[in-house]
Amino acid sequence: MVPQAQPPAFMPSNFQPHMQSNVQVQAPAPVPVAQRQVIRAQAPDEAKAPSIISMPAPEHFGIQNGMVAKSIAPSNQQVDWAMVHARLRSAGSVTFQSDKTSTGHRVLCMIPGKLPGSLQRFESQDESESRAVAKLLEKLNEWESGK
Repeated sequence: MVPQAQPPAFMPSNFQPHMQSNVQVQAPAPVPVAQRQVIRAQAPDEAKAPSIISMPAPEHFGIQNGMVAKSIAPSNQQVDWAMVHARLRSAGSVTFQSDKTSTGHRVLCMIPGKLPGSLQRFESQDESESRAVAKLLEKLNEWESGK
């Protein structure tokens, strides 16, 4: 006598395998070629008018006769930080700081002093950051010319 197969321990004893269904599935009717939607992988080319590009005059950037102006921009414009940092690097600046205060702006830099191991501090304040930086650079120029 052959023993009957028993369901595994994790299945309930009254488990019945799924029986095939009598439901018939019909395939959808084919869509006529005239009703098919055409899908493209690329948008159609459109003729675009060239956009007009305007460039500010060199004077807008502080360039005069092919040379960069030595003065800082007026207070209503931004500071040319590239020029400021280049000037401070050429002076040997070891630190530079710009702070906004309740009365305007304060800028500070320190460069090696005349005595070995000493530092010379330059500081200026103004309502506008660009004017404070201009004052600081003027003080630096005066000190260097006195060397």
